[in-house]
Amino acid sequence: MKCKSSLYSSSKIGKKSQVQQYVFTLTRENHPLVAKYSLNLLIELYKKQIWNEAKTVNVISQCCFTKITKVLALALQFFAGKDVEKESESESESEDEKTTQQVMLSLRVGKKTKSRKKRTDRALKSINKDKKKKKKGNDIPHFSALNLIYDPQDFAEKLFKLVDTTNEGFEIKISILDLISRLIGIHQLFLNNFHHFLIRFLNPHQREVTKILWFSAISSHDLTPPDTVEPVLMAIANNFITERNSTEVIAVGLNAIREICGRCPLAMSEDLLGDLVLYKTYKDKAVSSAAKSLIQLFREKNPQMLHRKMRGKPTEESIAEFAKTRQYGELDAKSYVPGAEIIDLESLKPKEPEKTINIEDSDEEGGEWVESESEDEKPKKRKHSEDEEEENSEGEWVDVSSDGEDEDNSEQDQNKLMSLVEKEEKAQKVSTERILTQEEFKKIRIEQMKKKLTDRNFDKNSKNKKIKIDSDIEEDNERFKNNGLVPLSSITYINKKRAHDKETRMAKVKEGREGRDKFGHRYKDSNLGKTNKEKLKTKSFQMLRPKLNKKHRRSFKEKQMAMQSNEITDNLNQMGINDSIENPVSAKYRNKKLEHKLKKYESIIKKLDNIKRVDDDSQFLFVGNCGLDNNISADFIEEKFRTFGKIIDIIMQKKKPYSFIIFEEPQSTQKAINQLQSQVITTNNQTTLCFYLFPVDKVPQTTVQFTEFEEVECLPKGIDYLEDYIQDSYAKKIVDFFTEQDENQNSVVGLKRRRVKHFGYEFKYGSNNCDDTKPLTDPENKMPQVLDELFEKMLNDKLIHVKPDQLTVNFYEPGQGIGPHIDNTVAFDNFIISLSLMSSTMMEFRQKETKKISKILLKPNSLLVLKGESRFNWSHSIPERKHDLFKDSNSGQYLVLKRNMRISLTFRKVIPLSEQKKKMEKIDEPQMTIPSTDFEAKNFEKSFVQSIYNEIADHFSHTRHSAWPGVNRFITSMEPRSFMIDIGCGNGKYLNLRNDLYSFGCDFSEGLIRICNERNFNCFVSDCLCVPVKTDFFDYSICIAVIHHLSTEERRIKSINEMIRILKPGGRCLITVWAKEQKYKEKESFYISQKKTSDEENQDSNIHTFGKEFQKKDVFVAWHYNEKTLKKSGDMSGESKPSDQKNKESKVFLRYYHVFEKNELEKLFEKIDTAKIIESYYEQGNWCVIFEKNLPI
Repeated sequence: MKCKSSLYSSSKIGKKSQVQQYVFTLTRENHPLVAKYSLNLLIELYKKQIWNEAKTVNVISQCCFTKITKVLALALQFFAGKDVEKESESESESEDEKTTQQVMLSLRVGKKTKSRKKRTDRALKSINKDKKKKKKGNDIPHFSALNLIYDPQDFAEKLFKLVDTTNEGFEIKISILDLISRLIGIHQLFLNNFHHFLIRFLNPHQREVTKILWFSAISSHDLTPPDTVEPVLMAIANNFITERNSTEVIAVGLNAIREICGRCPLAMSEDLLGDLVLYKTYKDKAVSSAAKSLIQLFREKNPQMLHRKMRGKPTEESIAEFAKTRQYGELDAKSYVPGAEIIDLESLKPKEPEKTINIEDSDEEGGEWVESESEDEKPKKRKHSEDEEEENSEGEWVDVSSDGEDEDNSEQDQNKLMSLVEKEEKAQKVSTERILTQEEFKKIRIEQMKKKLTDRNFDKNSKNKKIKIDSDIEEDNERFKNNGLVPLSSITYINKKRAHDKETRMAKVKEGREGRDKFGHRYKDSNLGKTNKEKLKTKSFQMLRPKLNKKHRRSFKEKQMAMQSNEITDNLNQMGINDSIENPVSAKYRNKKLEHKLKKYESIIKKLDNIKRVDDDSQFLFVGNCGLDNNISADFIEEKFRTFGKIIDIIMQKKKPYSFIIFEEPQSTQKAINQLQSQVITTNNQTTLCFYLFPVDKVPQTTVQFTEFEEVECLPKGIDYLEDYIQDSYAKKIVDFFTEQDENQNSVVGLKRRRVKHFGYEFKYGSNNCDDTKPLTDPENKMPQVLDELFEKMLNDKLIHVKPDQLTVNFYEPGQGIGPHIDNTVAFDNFIISLSLMSSTMMEFRQKETKKISKILLKPNSLLVLKGESRFNWSHSIPERKHDLFKDSNSGQYLVLKRNMRISLTFRKVIPLSEQKKKMEKIDEPQMTIPSTDFEAKNFEKSFVQSIYNEIADHFSHTRHSAWPGVNRFITSMEPRSFMIDIGCGNGKYLNLRNDLYSFGCDFSEGLIRICNERNFNCFVSDCLCVPVKTDFFDYSICIAVIHHLSTEERRIKSINEMIRILKPGGRCLITVWAKEQKYKEKESFYISQKKTSDEENQDSNIHTFGKEFQKKDVFVAWHYNEKTLKKSGDMSGESKPSDQKNKESKVFLRYYHVFEKNELEKLFEKIDTAKIIESYYEQGNWCVIFEKNLPI
């Protein structure tokens, strides 16, 4: 308060600036109260015209981006013109105010005195003054603050971005959209995708949908592209103006379209307008009135779009505007005041010096001369004219034409018969030679209203026509006053039939009822007296109070029914069967409800988990309304169900309101259903729940479900599974040896999911590798002699060709497992051997390329050998669970196998590091099979293109920073302010070459798009075969080194057609692909000249050797992941993440390429008839084509 008072009284500029800077700093404080109070101070000082400069407004605008909700809401309310304190004060004042009726009623009671009469008169006068103030008040808020924003375009873009990123509630988001739409409407901004963003909310059931319709109206203006507004009109027409909606919804939709078209009429199509105007004959008046208002709008804006019958009679204004259909961006500027030609005639009239003129509202059109009264009567006459003006301001009737009342009307008739050219000349002369007064401007507005409503064939002998000029008509004619903002009431207003007064309605009801008795009224003789009920109506309440306070007495019928009920109850109690008797009606209802619940749960688990309900006995029980989502624990379920039989396992999934129980015997399931079905039970949390039970055929996995994988029965190639490979006695000997070491804790390492012990070499889990230069020298860690018998047996059976030198012993407790992985393909030999002891477990194999999954049950004493494809292309894992479901091959039934303590021995043969480097250069070659179907091609490209770029995104982005000369020339030749898209943008290196372009990018690699978003580029994830962009949108597009990753010719043609679709007619696109000819015109490309190798290219290999010419068209190109480069770049930028990149060290990725021969790219366009090639050339090992989209015929 001290700060406020000092600011009110201080006039020193220095002190004011210091205080300003201090308050501005407080608004950026993190403390909510400090920021809120400082912002309140700024707003109050701005409203009191103390700090009303642009600097204050822009400081308040920065509060719109704060994370404090209350400060954000206060700043948004300021720009919306709302004042919460004033609103609350006005509400409290309105409650204290008295109406005229209350004042007059208070005068009736009590003694009538002169003083009371005077107080009553003063109260009535104050009420009338308040009414006049409210009538003169303007409901539309003042928007001077929005006009003081420094950069409204940047402010609107930041607010639009805030809508998507903020976690605030719906009210805050609506306020932000309100502010954005006001900025667009006032400053005539162009905010990309704002109207498309509003389309998603244009639904009749959407909360605050009328405000969203209002936002779409005020955010449209003359400079908004019609293509941007047209989808909004279509969305409103499809969602609101349909027969399935109510009449209020249809009327609001038509009003919204009318207001949008009033600001952007070019967005309306003739077909849509023709459908909408048909609602003028709708049965509901609200809909028909809204449709007629739309017709009236286009009679003024563009009559040519209407059918000839709907254009109406031509008026003076419509004739002038009929030939002036403005195009997009065209302005209608006039050098004179329209309608000023009538002032010229008025000014030529002679004036009598001895008389004064008093022009009232009633003579604004007729121009009647009135003699002034005497000096004593002047004040009374002036007061009368002011009251009359106030009445006429609400609704005034003005004569359009008269029957020759005076000479002025005849002159106006001649003025109407003048040509348009003569009128413009006279208006030009009047506007330049004299200054018009407010009365003359009002007279011009009335005359302009006449032009809209009078026929061009003016007949002075026609009957008098009266035009009512009220607030609604003036609002329609000055639609875009107040900075072009449309009031919300223009959209929400629904024209309904006015209710008649009671007398009129009662007269209509009684029509045709003459001679009929009153409905439900008994015949009564007029000579009889009133009934007791009729007499009660006339008695006072004090006489009835004792009777109402008495206890209610039951009637004879009520007593009789109660006696019958008591007799039935007594008889049942005597028989002792009252508890066993159940109302058949309630039992039928409960059974029907139970079956409905069971069917509901049955459909849910069938859809989500592919589990079916069975009628036979099953050991798997479904428990509905009892899961983790209901805050139920597994201990509670075990406590309630263990009385019915032994429970093997309880499966509970996250965020699911149900669970599964696995019993040892199927009979236990039926016992639980008979006892607990639909029973209400109180939980440990003092909440009640009802069980819904039924048997199922199986239960879901407890681990994460890989729904995208398809389960197959056949095992991967290269797997050798041998059951009972060793005898029980030998297995017990091995188990005792390792169990003794586990108990002694000799070099046993405790991992997160299991305990391990290494022999020979230490296995490094970070890199899945072993260092052959650091063998384990401790005698306890040398290869155990107890395994010599096993090694000799495997060599004799030719399962291995060399004795393993590394052993990892895994100790698995029930419920433990290991995630999907592939052992290092370079560090170890071709085989991986696993020996299972003590307990069985389920191992899963997954292949990313084919999305297939296969399972195998590893029984005790079994040996599993992985070679070839199963070793290198399939990942293996053990799910974390205590029980495994196994389908019996004989009976076909699912069996539940409980896991116990299990020991797994994994044998490997370590390859020296020197041989590993040679092996890395000789990469294991995947099979090159060109897909035959589109589905196979999509999976193939996902495995060898998309997933690879996601893995190497950071490293790939580090090597891509320079622009190719040909691409640079193409982008430089683009017109300024054009829309350009880079399909397959990578890290977005071509998006920032020019700042005067609207550049966008898309790529199917999520890792590369993440890098683009970090660089603040407008990019999104998309496939080049289906870009989510409107047809005919972009002026230019580029596609650099993309379509050579597509595996079939059909997909390459489809991608080119997609590029053509999103281009505007006449738009151009540049495509580059890798060329098979890396030597062209005796010049080597940069690709083969930058690295010379002595290795010869293997013509039978599908993997291309770097630095050599291509021998095949479809090849794999290796990408060597370089961690050192990333570390160096990370150290410089402060974003180094060596721990994340550790697993990728010295790893090679293979990318698929289809290299193009000469003229192969041009031949693709021979199958496309919607574009033509402008230029084709060769540049640095790339074939390049520039094509242009054909213009429509």
